[in-house]
Amino acid sequence: MTQYFTADESDAFTEIFNIGAGKAANALSELLDTPIEFTVPYCVILPVDHAADFLRDRFGTNISMISQDFSGPFDGSALLMFQEASSLKLAQSVLGGDEPVETLTELEREALTEIGNIVLNACLSSFGDLLEREVATSLPRFSLGDSAELLNQTSGYDLVLIVKVDFRVRGGEIEGYVTFVLNIDSVKAFREAASRLMESLH
Repeated sequence: MTQYFTADESDAFTEIFNIGAGKAANALSELLDTPIEFTVPYCVILPVDHAADFLRDRFGTNISMISQDFSGPFDGSALLMFQEASSLKLAQSVLGGDEPVETLTELEREALTEIGNIVLNACLSSFGDLLEREVATSLPRFSLGDSAELLNQTSGYDLVLIVKVDFRVRGGEIEGYVTFVLNIDSVKAFREAASRLMESLH
């Protein structure tokens, strides 16, 4: 993964997020009455300034982001990020529209915000369940901008845990990233979650 986590911990994180992705897929499928599949190929943790470059390389300068602050066994901000064109494709997939527009409408932003709320809460609840602690979250917010601008909205943290998520919805596959902006103490709590999972598997 990086110098912050071992290969075993990286595998454990990926498994934890796959559990959260499964919960999110079920919740969204019921809400939207359409099959939705999520998979989590990998995750990586980076310093904040390196994370901005990582996300800019993959998304360019126009990124749609749904964010929620969280607190409990760990504190930070959870972000669901898409390249703007992918976020438009996802919103139209769930709303049923297919008009060729270039920017998100207010209704599409609201749909993405609700999707972000479901996905981020599913991931955070997976960590809470594993740690047997409740995780409190703020209301979701939608933002659009460059990766550095968006990460600057979550100032005061040291590291960024980036989780690649592949969505398969009506109309095709969409790539997104679930991102957690954390301080060092919260990273320790994430390591604890990974250790618990590894112990449960052996």
